[in-house]
Amino acid sequence: MKFNELGLQESVLEGIKAAGFEICTNVQEMVLPVSLTGRDVMVQSKTGSGKTAVYLLTILEQYQKRKNAGLPLPVSLVIAPTRELALQIEEDAKLLSSHMKDFKVACFYGGVGYQRQNEEISSGLSLYVGTPGRLIDFALSRKIDFRQFSTVVIDEADRMFDMGFYPDVQRMFSMMCSKEDRQTLLLSATLSTRVRNLAWEYMNEPVELESQPEEITVKNITQELFHVSKDEKFYLLLQILNKIAPKSCLIFTNTKGRAVEVAKRLSLNGYKSSYLMGDMTKRERLEAL
Repeated sequence: MKFNELGLQESVLEGIKAAGFEICTNVQEMVLPVSLTGRDVMVQSKTGSGKTAVYLLTILEQYQKRKNAGLPLPVSLVIAPTRELALQIEEDAKLLSSHMKDFKVACFYGGVGYQRQNEEISSGLSLYVGTPGRLIDFALSRKIDFRQFSTVVIDEADRMFDMGFYPDVQRMFSMMCSKEDRQTLLLSATLSTRVRNLAWEYMNEPVELESQPEEITVKNITQELFHVSKDEKFYLLLQILNKIAPKSCLIFTNTKGRAVEVAKRLSLNGYKSSYLMGDMTKRERLEAL
């Protein structure tokens, strides 16, 4: 299916063209005809399948339709588990809404000061994107009113709950308007019991859709285990890297200190490398990425 077959507003189609999209992915073809009608949807689909465009296009289409009809403009919320994902969603939203002059989007996350984000709220937004902690902070200080959101999206729900955000998400929903008065979209790579409980409690008869669910063991990845002593591990790692010569490589360590050590030792052995960990500043993490 092509995006121009969905009956979208012209300004939304222009944004899709600016993003270089033409053909829908499997999940987009399955979910958009349902979400564009205003129904709640619970979507299971693997990471990288195109879920972000599903809810952003749903939000943009509803906004433009109401604007063209002279109706009050809707305000939407996207909740994401990490600031990196939230920033990526903000970037995608700005690109897809590039032909909608009045549509404003901003991102809210912790680890940075409040001043700029306060200014964003005061400017009058169409779409809020953020992580749970900072969004709740603004709600408690009465800067954000959760009752204003007519569309709410929970992105990467399984990751969010694995990171301990389940009580925060419940708290946010308790501050929103009734489920009958909003559209709620929940997207996840897996639909665990906690994800389904959230859907049953806070969604209005959601349509459950599944496209390319996440596989626990990816079939096209070869998995190998090497039993070596602690002193031999790094030497073996160098041998593997030399043999495979990967264009890029991701290495997990069991401690922060070990991550720093491995990255530095790789650099000394001619491999350009950086490390990432949770307590780095936003600037440090973005520079590493």
